[in-house]
Amino acid sequence: MAYGCVYDGDCDPVDFQSEAWHTARKRHQCIECDDYIEPGEHYCVTSGRYDGWYFAHKRHDECQETYEFLSSLGYWWDCPAGMEAAWRHAWTGEE
Repeated sequence: MAYGCVYDGDCDPVDFQSEAWHTARKRHQCIECDDYIEPGEHYCVTSGRYDGWYFAHKRHDECQETYEFLSSLGYWWDCPAGMEAAWRHAWTGEE
């Protein structure tokens, strides 16, 4: 299966990164789907530093699963071909 936007190793790795799972006590916004993570929902926070910039990305369980799947294949998450593959996997299980 051919996809575009595969990571080719031509960028700097993150300086450091960690993940933590939480149950929301207040409303947050998912970095991937832009929908809200409502109080009581389980979500993942990926935080770290890349190229001198600190980040903390919050994702729904489903968005985190899709993010991990795409990352394992070397996709850039913001690539249209990657997004198509991501949602196809999320909704149908196809790779």
